[in-house]
Amino acid sequence: MSVQVTNCNFSIEVQENFQLNQVLRVLDVVNQENKVDCTMVESTYPAGLFSIELDSTEKNCELVLRGSLDYENRRNYNITLTLVI
Repeated sequence: MSVQVTNCNFSIEVQENFQLNQVLRVLDVVNQENKVDCTMVESTYPAGLFSIELDSTEKNCELVLRGSLDYENRRNYNITLTLVI
């Protein structure tokens, strides 16, 4: 079996008042035997607004809110992630 991420293409709605450091989405990685490396390679947002990190098991990736959202200035953000096994 090959390593895969479930729900590769997704949209999430994030409220402007979400807490900083809140996990917005867990990207489930299936069929992996080793630690995964999650990397954000492309985005349309200010640096530091979002991050991608390993979860506590080092088997899945988490999209985390790192900065405050301001919907008066911007309503949509596009992010492309890369998963390395």
